[in-house]
Amino acid sequence: MRRSAPIAPALRETAERLLAAFAWHGPAMLEFRDDGVRTPWLMEVNGRFWGSLQVGIAAGIDFPALWVQVLGGQPVQEPSEYRVGVTLRWLWGDFKRLLYILRGPPRGFPGRYPSRWEGLKEFFGRQPPETRLEVWDRRDPWPLVAEWLQGARELLGTG
Repeated sequence: MRRSAPIAPALRETAERLLAAFAWHGPAMLEFRDDGVRTPWLMEVNGRFWGSLQVGIAAGIDFPALWVQVLGGQPVQEPSEYRVGVTLRWLWGDFKRLLYILRGPPRGFPGRYPSRWEGLKEFFGRQPPETRLEVWDRRDPWPLVAEWLQGARELLGTG
């Protein structure tokens, strides 16, 4: 599950200062940990697009298109706003989790493991309002088809 959220000004300023110090030019993902108690701390910096990229696009900022404009030497207008609360579900990831839960805990697993009933409830249960599927687009169903075919190959050990 991925959801667009407001950017904390302090984190944005920290990220901008860090990337400026690196003289960074290009996509980057900075991940901060915020436990709600201490000041958020930087966990990692990745010089690439991020796994949750689609939620940004769905929220109104097409980062890859902006990067293509930069690479093409075109003027880029800084996006002013995006929709907060856009929620996407990665169905294939949830399905894989369900399969792991149905298989049962790995040998030596420490602690509590979800029951099969909990796994089924989690997969088939109610989702947050207005949740959309991350990969599905009725105008272009092929990415979803490809993801599920590749996943089936992995599960069958042929991919």
